[in-house]
Amino acid sequence: MQCKIDGCERECMYPIKQLCQMHYFRIMRNGTSDIVRKRNYRSRNGAGYQLLYEPNHPLTQSTGNVYEHRMVYHDEINSNPTNCEICGKEINWDNLHIDHKDDDITNNKKDNLRATCRPCNTFRGYTLTSQTDNIITIDGISKSIEGWAKMPEVEVTPAGIRKRLARGYSEYDAIYSPKRVNQYDIKIKNTGAE
Repeated sequence: MQCKIDGCERECMYPIKQLCQMHYFRIMRNGTSDIVRKRNYRSRNGAGYQLLYEPNHPLTQSTGNVYEHRMVYHDEINSNPTNCEICGKEINWDNLHIDHKDDDITNNKKDNLRATCRPCNTFRGYTLTSQTDNIITIDGISKSIEGWAKMPEVEVTPAGIRKRLARGYSEYDAIYSPKRVNQYDIKIKNTGAE
């Protein structure tokens, strides 16, 4: 016996209802044998970020979803951010991150969001919580050695800062003193030798 649904050529698995297995479960699930595509407006990704189904939003992904925190920032705060709110680096919607100030990724209120560059967003929580033995405080600002080295006005690498501190430099001088050039390199440039 065949399924009673028009166009279905499957064998009837439920003789009393005269339905194949596929149509039987569709009717049980949706109340109709037609395909019903249900899409939740709000969902979460694996990391816990809120997604909203907004296929017409300018920030939508190929799935039609947009991250709620990005949508809130775009719609209520600034649709055209140009600088990181922590370090001032130039950003745009292709490379910015929306930072949750209180580290609660479900708190998407506009006063909890700010536009940042990727290093500032990912590094700000990492440095102070996991590298407490390398914290330097200057003018009331505390950062790890790596955090200070990422500042745009600092020319020295983290290894250079550590070496300077080991040589007895003050914390301020270890970070902000201009980068020295190797004396050997200067001699080569002056003689024109390659």
